[in-house]
Amino acid sequence: MKLEAFFSHYRKLTALPVVGSHPKFRGLDLTMFFIIAPLLVETVVFILTALCITAGQPNNITPSLLSDYYLVSVDTTNLQAINASENHDGLPIHDYYKMYLTTQCSSNHDKSSKHYFNATCSKPSNNAKFNLRKLISNDLENDHDHPNFTKPDLTAIIPKGLQLDFESHNEHIHVAYGFYMAAVVWAGLGILTRCLTLCDGTSDKTLFLFHYLTLGTFVFISSVIVTVVAREGPQSIERYSDFLTANGGDKILALTWTAYAFCIVNTLLCITGSFLGYVG
Repeated sequence: MKLEAFFSHYRKLTALPVVGSHPKFRGLDLTMFFIIAPLLVETVVFILTALCITAGQPNNITPSLLSDYYLVSVDTTNLQAINASENHDGLPIHDYYKMYLTTQCSSNHDKSSKHYFNATCSKPSNNAKFNLRKLISNDLENDHDHPNFTKPDLTAIIPKGLQLDFESHNEHIHVAYGFYMAAVVWAGLGILTRCLTLCDGTSDKTLFLFHYLTLGTFVFISSVIVTVVAREGPQSIERYSDFLTANGGDKILALTWTAYAFCIVNTLLCITGSFLGYVG
């Protein structure tokens, strides 16, 4: 009996307080939780999807915002090494050409400090096209410090098949951009609606569930497309070019799939809140 009394007393001491146990506040805490938590989560989704769109864009502080969050990065180091015998300083082109959702950037790389420098980026556009042949050609034509260098044959470096592959990748990216923009707008509307819910305390559970499922669909489609481009882009380089190497962007994939994970969290919060009878 003494042992049973001890455990009974222990359970009373360690028991969590019942949420909303007072009649006046019954259910209030969880109701506010199922309003505020989805609001915060959706704000995170809004920010992450916006970052996916703006990655690589130039700004007043740095030549390229989130420069490591590229879709595909093409390395010309091997190409420059091959041409070093004919051009003592190597080809007057950038070391890296990077493909982003709304822009494309070129930069050089300091191997000793592992820093990028001399970065230039195109103007952000919802119709941005990554044209590697044009980027390299522009670098060669705009160089005035090496008038006697031997210009390489770009058709051999970047065959037509590679051009066609990246034209296809560009089209896919435009579709992803559309879904990202839809996600940003949709998340913004959800945030606004949640703020209004905080004011009047009412909520339509079915409407919010539809909202979260739609938002998750937008982000999921964008994430799948971005993943495909980040994987197939380097494969296209490897398949068609013996002079270039490339790698896909793991950071942009982590960013976009994290946004989708938060979409799932919000959907589960909505379902749980509805199941428990709280505002969803």
